[in-house]
Amino acid sequence: MVDGLTAGAVCTALLAIEHINNETPLVIANADQLVEVDLCDVIQSFEQQSLDAGTLVFDSVHPRWSYVRLDENGCVIEAA
Repeated sequence: MVDGLTAGAVCTALLAIEHINNETPLVIANADQLVEVDLCDVIQSFEQQSLDAGTLVFDSVHPRWSYVRLDENGCVIEAA
């Protein structure tokens, strides 16, 4: 349990930093979106690319959603 509000899911997860094992994949997910993918396949893809982190995204222009800007290789260069 977290006392009070945080700046989001990642900030909340970082409050448990002493429990995070950097040798094991960590998935941080909201419970208010339906994602129809095999997370094992997604994690495996991130690992095969030797990525330190990854994110699932969807197309939207609605201002309620956060966004990422991608470079020509599909890597995140900006997030908000």
